[in-house]
Amino acid sequence: MVKNQYQRYQVLDKCFSNRIIKYTFKDLVKKVNQELVDFGSISVRTVRADIKYMVENYEVEFDEDLQQGKQYYYRYKDLDFSINKVSINDREIEKLKETFLVLQRIQGLDDFGWVKDALPKFQNLLGDQKPVVEFSRNEQDCKVQDLFLKLYDAIVNQKVLQVEYKDFKVEESYTILFHPYYIKEYNRRWFVFGLNQELGIETWNLAFDRIQGLEVFKSGKYVASNIEWQMDYFADVIGVTRFVDAESQIIKIETDSLTYKYIASKPMHPSHKRIKEEEGKVIFQMDVILNRELKNQILSFGANLKVLEPITFAEELRQEFQKASLLYL
Repeated sequence: MVKNQYQRYQVLDKCFSNRIIKYTFKDLVKKVNQELVDFGSISVRTVRADIKYMVENYEVEFDEDLQQGKQYYYRYKDLDFSINKVSINDREIEKLKETFLVLQRIQGLDDFGWVKDALPKFQNLLGDQKPVVEFSRNEQDCKVQDLFLKLYDAIVNQKVLQVEYKDFKVEESYTILFHPYYIKEYNRRWFVFGLNQELGIETWNLAFDRIQGLEVFKSGKYVASNIEWQMDYFADVIGVTRFVDAESQIIKIETDSLTYKYIASKPMHPSHKRIKEEEGKVIFQMDVILNRELKNQILSFGANLKVLEPITFAEELRQEFQKASLLYL
């Protein structure tokens, strides 16, 4: 659900192929914002992530000869190159197969009837497939599917919702006017983020399983958001919790070589980086915001992980382990 991602790639593609103007990274950020002014402010992090994506997925190569000292200019090595000329590759075809095979699971839902219509067109890719994947399911799945469709429709068609909600901290449910923007799944729970109209907070978080009911508030005027959820808001977050004005920090963690192999196969965060390995020990780091989800992930490894920095965060974890050990005395 990343807004204007395609448009950003097109602006960058034109800049990279410009034979006259040489663009620095700062110039690119300025140009993207000028061209897409109607979409709101586009962050430095978003443009950096866009360039990384283009390099990795479109096999973009830049002219290294343009670098002058510490100043780096971005221009295609082959000026006739364009991402619009790149054909779909085998990897993308495989991803299409996987996507449509998963979508087959929801053909029974009326709102996703388009899947049933589209699948025959991809039959030459899919072939005669038998079920080989099983998804974990529970009694909440029907409720989640129903809410997903209603919230997705409200986001796409910009509808204000009246939501009845009951969180864990109170006995009674309450009702809010809610402008939904973004749906996210974490640890088998679904969440929707949007504007709490009464409080004026546009990053309000509602868990699907705590929603008691919702309906369209027809007299409400939808307020759009300029937040880049995937590329910016959640870029340095594990899970769904981001505190107001929170800044990311470098977290350094020590583990043994065997445990690290497991962690490296499924990193906690894209910023994961191994920085040292010796005598059977590995130190790696992540650049993330400290929150409960990060703490829970680290605690789940028990004695196999040791946080080295920041010291204050390491002390929080030490106290958590101390409390847990008292339960077994």
